[in-house]
Amino acid sequence: MDTTNKVFLGIGLILLLLTIIGGASLWINRLTWDNEVGSYIDLADKSSNLQVKYEYVLKYRTALYEHRLTEGYSNPIWQTPTEDLNENFKAVESLVSRMDDIRALDVNSAEYQWALSQVTEEEIPHIAGTCSGEGHCGNYDNIFYNGWNYQKGGLNWFWQSGWGFVILIIMTIFSIIMLIASAVYY
Repeated sequence: MDTTNKVFLGIGLILLLLTIIGGASLWINRLTWDNEVGSYIDLADKSSNLQVKYEYVLKYRTALYEHRLTEGYSNPIWQTPTEDLNENFKAVESLVSRMDDIRALDVNSAEYQWALSQVTEEEIPHIAGTCSGEGHCGNYDNIFYNGWNYQKGGLNWFWQSGWGFVILIIMTIFSIIMLIASAVYY
């Protein structure tokens, strides 16, 4: 095995190892987010009973607070009010307040039914990012998820961004090329 072959093999193996580590990091981080925070708003979105929705929204709010996702920004580059975690947390707080108001209404009243419909079809889906149809979908959960990654460290945020995924694909392609090149020169 000559020097060129060793270089290609070494570079290919290093890139492959970095790809595996980066991919595992993406998967583990997303799984941790879903287990500790993100699933609560998804479950609130799926629930049909106001009390169950309310309990999941409270768990979501508590998880955001416990993970300090109530201040700072969701990324190091675009630090706008839209990316401000505190501003987005206010939206969650307003949902809790709105649900408190709805819970005080008579369940048989038209006002209760209209308010429940609004929370179910508009407000929770905007936070969860599952809204469809016309208008802007807020997807606050994605902003909090980006904030989660940013607060865990810049590199973690980078890997979770679209750029990290693109680099993983490029590293995979280059590692395959290097491994093939080392086999050809062998």
